Amino acid sequence: PAAREHARGSMKALLDLERLSGVPGYLVRSMVTDNEIRAGVKGVNLEGLVHAPGDTSKIWFRSKVDPTLWCKGDTSSDALVGPYFAFHLYYDLVADEAEKKDVADVVRRVTDRIVGGGLDLIGHTGNKTRWGIWSPEMINHHPFSYDLRPLNSLEILAFLKVAEHVTGDPKYAKVAGDLIEKHHYLLNGLMMRRGPTGQWPDINHGDDELLYMSYYPLLMMEKDPARRRILAQSIAR
Repeated sequence: PAAREHARGSMKALLDLERLSGVPGYLVRSMVTDNEIRAGVKGVNLEGLVHAPGDTSKIWFRSKVDPTLWCKGDTSSDALVGPYFAFHLYYDLVADEAEKKDVADVVRRVTDRIVGGGLDLIGHTGNKTRWGIWSPEMINHHPFSYDLRPLNSLEILAFLKVAEHVTGDPKYAKVAGDLIEKHHYLLNGLMMRRGPTGQWPDINHGDDELLYMSYYPLLMMEKDPARRRILAQSIAR
């Protein structure tokens, strides 16, 4: 019971990252209230920080639900891996029926926003976020994101697998199947630790965390033996 209550508090905070942003399907990086700023950050004017002269990024924005709340936008691919991992575990191991519906509803909205954005994340400004990219155009064909190809391919397949699992909607399996069969996203996963981006100096703990949180739902839920063999080769490497 104690562990369940700890998990419930963490899950409520994760769900609030979407709910309190006021942007359907947009899971922001973090949130801070005006009172927290006043109490903990002496001498910092967040209004000035957000709207500093020449700053066009507007990463921080006011919640559309709670006017005392600031939301940190420009959500990256990295920032969604942990929540999807947690959604899967909480749904299977902790949630009661009402909570399962809450998790499924948020996962559906977040995943639909990604799919609706052409598999790139559309932020609160209506533009793509800098690092929320999983589309074949970016992952397979754009030099900017070459280094991200293996990891981000596995990430989006994990997101879609979790969405299929918690919502029961087969449309997510269809999107994943297209990425695997038409755009070799599973085979992209075999490129981890290979080539110029796989040398020892480029290996870092952060990528390992992101990888294992993506492998876990895929290996727990993927039943196709051919796809499992590719995943097993990737994780063994």
